[in-house]
Amino acid sequence: MEIKAFKENGVIEVSLSGRLDMDGAYKAEQHFTKYAESGNTFVLDFEKVEFLSSAGIRALLSLYRLVSETNGSVTIKKPQPAVLGVLEETDFVELFKIIKA
Repeated sequence: MEIKAFKENGVIEVSLSGRLDMDGAYKAEQHFTKYAESGNTFVLDFEKVEFLSSAGIRALLSLYRLVSETNGSVTIKKPQPAVLGVLEETDFVELFKIIKA
């Protein structure tokens, strides 16, 4: 899992690439926690995320809880069809704003 993150205009943009499996989820969660200290609005670029496991779902849920405490938001943009399917099956489309294109 490769993760690039930066903050611009109060929005934390995180680009993820690879598998959001147990190892990737651990790395992602560390980044989420680190950046949540500096803001509460996240945009996650999932264009290059090819797999989302239950550990990845847990990392996303942790991020959701962090930003919810401060009325923040999480947007997931460009998820691959398989990843979008997992988000839909787990009803995460109800928690996050999803931008498909």
